[in-house]
Amino acid sequence: MAVRGFDRSCSQGRDFAVVNTESPRLACLGWILMLVAFVLQILSIEKPVSAKEQRKRLKQLRRLAA
Repeated sequence: MAVRGFDRSCSQGRDFAVVNTESPRLACLGWILMLVAFVLQILSIEKPVSAKEQRKRLKQLRRLAA
């Protein structure tokens, strides 16, 4: 539900959202799930590998493929 700013005479008021939660437990669960997803996303970042190590891995893979 969008509501115009407090001053009804002002035509330049910005729209804003009014959000109500029906169940505080579900709101809390939503925040917890977002936090868990964020942590999992951070943990999934690969560690940097030097160019020398990448070349070594490529050589090993080429030997296995041949």
